[in-house]
Amino acid sequence: MTDITPHAKSQETETLYADPRETASGVEVQTPIEGIDHAALAGSARVSKLIGSYVYKGDTSIGQIEDVLVDFDHSATTAVILSLGGFLGIGEKLVAVPINQIKSGSEARFITDLTEKQLSGAPAFDFGIVDQHFQKGTS
Repeated sequence: MTDITPHAKSQETETLYADPRETASGVEVQTPIEGIDHAALAGSARVSKLIGSYVYKGDTSIGQIEDVLVDFDHSATTAVILSLGGFLGIGEKLVAVPINQIKSGSEARFITDLTEKQLSGAPAFDFGIVDQHFQKGTS
């Protein structure tokens, strides 16, 4: 820690602190980060809790959330990647589903109005497309 002890004690110099966020009483002053909406945060879902969750159409599980795609340039969630069929990762098909097609239902379940037929007829999703684009943008 940097020593910023004043050479001559006076009321003015005693207000200097090593951490500028600390007040004279020792209470830390917190400044919110611009753009954070606490009401929106309270209504948000954690991606770590979404991944692995099943998605239902009625009472039937039609897929499992494999991943979530985020567009940082537009501050938006692009899609949820669902894993359909298969067993232990063999024979599964990945499908990108727009985020507005997945809803939070009762009993902390995720639901969709999409049918198994719609999902199985959708083109397979390839993570290589996203990975390739992201690597270009970060180099």
